[in-house]
Amino acid sequence: MSEKKHSFLSIALMMLIMLTAVGCKKDATSPAVEDLTRPVIWLNMFEIGFQALEAGGNPAPQVLKVKNSGINTLEYSLSDDVEWLQIQPAGGTSSGQMVSHQVIIDKSGMKARNEPYSALITISSGEGYNSPQTVAVNLNISKQAPPKIWVNPKTISLNAQESGANPTIRDLIINNTGPGTLNYTITSDVPWLRVQPPSGQSQGTAQSHSIKANIVNMGSGSYKGVLSINSNSAANSPQTVNITLDITQEPPPKIWTHTGAMTIEAAVGGNNPTRNLDVRNSGGGILKYVLNSDESWLRVYPTGGTSSGEIKSHQVTAQIDGLSAGTYHANITCVDSRAANNPQVVSVTLKLNTPPTPNRIGLDINPSSAVKDSTISVPISIGGNALEIKAFGLTMSYDTNMFEFQGVDKGSLTGSFASVAGYGTGVINIGGFGGGSTIPVGSSGSIAVAHFKVIGSGFSNGDNSTITISSYKDDISGMSPSSCSVSFTYKE
Repeated sequence: MSEKKHSFLSIALMMLIMLTAVGCKKDATSPAVEDLTRPVIWLNMFEIGFQALEAGGNPAPQVLKVKNSGINTLEYSLSDDVEWLQIQPAGGTSSGQMVSHQVIIDKSGMKARNEPYSALITISSGEGYNSPQTVAVNLNISKQAPPKIWVNPKTISLNAQESGANPTIRDLIINNTGPGTLNYTITSDVPWLRVQPPSGQSQGTAQSHSIKANIVNMGSGSYKGVLSINSNSAANSPQTVNITLDITQEPPPKIWTHTGAMTIEAAVGGNNPTRNLDVRNSGGGILKYVLNSDESWLRVYPTGGTSSGEIKSHQVTAQIDGLSAGTYHANITCVDSRAANNPQVVSVTLKLNTPPTPNRIGLDINPSSAVKDSTISVPISIGGNALEIKAFGLTMSYDTNMFEFQGVDKGSLTGSFASVAGYGTGVINIGGFGGGSTIPVGSSGSIAVAHFKVIGSGFSNGDNSTITISSYKDDISGMSPSSCSVSFTYKE
């Protein structure tokens, strides 16, 4: 080969090397060919935001993670360019493992302002191919408390069958528990996990997002994913939700309960009431479940079980000792992380009533105020009758200038009576006859309901009128009036 030809090839080779060097981007994901033997700096984030109140404490530290995504060992240091920022530890080594560093803020003496304070963290390595790398830090200090992210649930389990349908869509609820407006985004760290919508806004109202997993071309096994809820303005950004996806070769179990809501009634001082809750597996495999109550007064026994399709019964008991009259709410959650529809919730309502006063009779009125031509109802009720009631009689008095009598219906305790009726004007005789049906001792409820039309002749707006019962006969003759009259207000 001639010297001239040799010189030409040398120049061409040198130009090719230079073009290759220029065309290769020097970052963590695309190292040049000649740098494949060097460590590469990898970071979990390139921007960090902090929120703080001028009169409050320092914001919670955040974690910056560093690792070597190349080969050999990465030795590196971290530095910053402001006095109010500190990094611990300020250096580290990685042969592929993740190393955590705390980013700490000390805002002593700093004032609230419209624009954020900014800083830059630099990660340097003498051997690192893409050294240095930088992370931007923004610190917002305000006089008013910032928004705050609330998220539920914090962990979610999804289940599916290999080559089957995608898992049941789950709901993720996000709210702002601080002041102002929370603007946020939701991101996933795995390609099979999606959230719709991927962003939202809250001023104190809960927002719902759908969590979907796409299992196309995914084999059986257990998969992990993380959702991050990020906001540039929130005091506690980011928040995370851990997702587990289990794909099995057979259909996963599925939780079935005979009801999604249960109502329990009892009287103060009475016995603890019980109900049954039935659970079974309506899917494949074996359902291994646990039942949890979120209120101490509600007990479930047994607290779990297994099912291959058969029904398992559990006793639900309301522990009413020490509870006052009122309405209480609780949830029983049936949990099996492998179930396709995990978890399932049964809502429980406890209505705890005041015990009836023994052998009392009284009446009510509904509505207690109305305009002309309206219709009102006046139920007559008993509580804790000392005698079995086969028949009863009484009188009801009212002002004929205010009301026009319309008739009498049976009450909740006399639905099976042979007859309940009333007749008269001004003074109505009301009676009932069981004809073989009786009201047991200690019952509570209505025995008759009288109906009236509002006349209001000669009455002005706001005038009152009363309806009274008296002269108890037959099996209610010894009963004491708990409220022998009710008041009605006329409206124009």
